[in-house]
Amino acid sequence: MPDTIAGFLHSNRLVNGRPDALRTWRITTGQFAVATAASDLLGGEVRKLPNGDFEIITKASTIHVFIIGEYVSIEMKKWHQSKLVHHCDGYTLLQAGSSYGKPCGCPNSITEIREKAKNGTGPQPNVIIYLKFSTADALGFFRLNSTSWKILELAREIKKGGAEYELTLTKRKINTDGGRTLLYFEPELRGNHSVN
Repeated sequence: MPDTIAGFLHSNRLVNGRPDALRTWRITTGQFAVATAASDLLGGEVRKLPNGDFEIITKASTIHVFIIGEYVSIEMKKWHQSKLVHHCDGYTLLQAGSSYGKPCGCPNSITEIREKAKNGTGPQPNVIIYLKFSTADALGFFRLNSTSWKILELAREIKKGGAEYELTLTKRKINTDGGRTLLYFEPELRGNHSVN
């Protein structure tokens, strides 16, 4: 993890206590200078939040970013009745206690892990990435938390070294059991211009 963080990247926000998916990236930061620089770079107006932080709903659905492998953290978590019952990195257990560091038993294939999660028998991804904007790296590191399976697919590769990517929000559809079609925007990383 970097010593300092300039801000956070979000693909949604809370409206009246409920998640609201965004078509463009949202940035929050505690530094006004960072907020104005991000606004100049990606568009959008700076707004002060009730907690004193600053928010920008940018005009960018795609951002060019640079990611260092050591600043990528992969965790897999399964909750049951508000209790964490499984916590691993896809290979070894991360739960405190005598089981820490032992094989977690998850399949190697992300497709299989996802299927188990869909059936309620496996964990969900929680990927944390510290990244810089390729065209404004002097702004510092921004943190992205993602539960996207698409992000997880590349995260294992990214951990092997540094690379430049396009971080984008892609429109997806889900057909619910009740026959409704829901639209949402899923974070994805595209491209791989290695700088090793």
